[in-house]
Amino acid sequence: MGLYPPPYGGISIMVSNLFNALKRENASLLLFNTRASRNTRKHGSFFYRLIRFFTLFVEILTKINSFDILYIHTPSGTSFIFVACLWIWLGKLLGKRVAVTYHGARGARFLPRLGRFGAFFLRLADRVSTPSAHLDKYFARYKITNALVIPNFLEESIFKCDTREKATPNLLNVIKRGGRGQNTGTLLNIFRGIKKKLPDATLTLIGYTPEKERFLKLVKGWGLEGVDFKGPVPYPEMPGIYQQADIFINIPEFESFGLTIVEALLSGLPVIATAVGGVPQVLEHGEGGFMVDKSALIEISKYVIELTEKPEFYNQTARKALKRGKQFTWKQTRERYYRLLAG
Repeated sequence: MGLYPPPYGGISIMVSNLFNALKRENASLLLFNTRASRNTRKHGSFFYRLIRFFTLFVEILTKINSFDILYIHTPSGTSFIFVACLWIWLGKLLGKRVAVTYHGARGARFLPRLGRFGAFFLRLADRVSTPSAHLDKYFARYKITNALVIPNFLEESIFKCDTREKATPNLLNVIKRGGRGQNTGTLLNIFRGIKKKLPDATLTLIGYTPEKERFLKLVKGWGLEGVDFKGPVPYPEMPGIYQQADIFINIPEFESFGLTIVEALLSGLPVIATAVGGVPQVLEHGEGGFMVDKSALIEISKYVIELTEKPEFYNQTARKALKRGKQFTWKQTRERYYRLLAG
């Protein structure tokens, strides 16, 4: 059970990918979609979530004899308290094996605040997983010994890699989490400097940010050409977006895993990313991409210019990117998921 698309986001993509992968292996599955409605803004209130909880509760009770394992995908934040904890408790009360995957960029800050309360429910589950190891300190402190680190994975056939010989460069950035902590303004300023060295460079920004108008005014005031705020793009169109790019840039203040980084790698795109949260688990410096400290984002320019001015270096990095991306497919993570669910 968990969020299921549409709309698309990190958790819903993973729930969909895992459901499809297990279904291909002839697993007997029931999908309980915890999303109240496609119109998440309208139905995001406590009232609608409460209705959805009771609806799901009735649905689960009517199908209680049809499953043995209750597998919960939970975001970080208040949803963990008001949704996941209840489902963990009810699952055990109903005599089911309970597995939990804890997602979310706020986990490293949120779970430690819950202390023993959060630890109690995580220990109550039979197995817990998290996409990256940034919660290890919390798990160790509260003796949560039933936890596994299982990286997120993508469908390799969706994100395909064409031969990449050189960069223009066409830079791509995906704005996530409603624009919070994404360093978009800083990236625009860095791109401003890149344009002085590489006049043909372009920057495409995908996703929603409430500060779009302010950023557009900055771009206009600077006389900066080549910036395209596309806004939200339907997820099925994203593989095509990656194919049109040369270099992927991902520089948020925090990243729990970095699923968009994997999308870029599987598309054969060199990646430049901040070394925060779970990113070092996904991206190895010099092996398909480069990590920069969040206090030294100006280094982005150095890597963009080097990749552009040295076609052979770009080509080698692109090949390494694809090789790295293939580590985050179902084939590579399958056994860990079976361990989570079975034992």
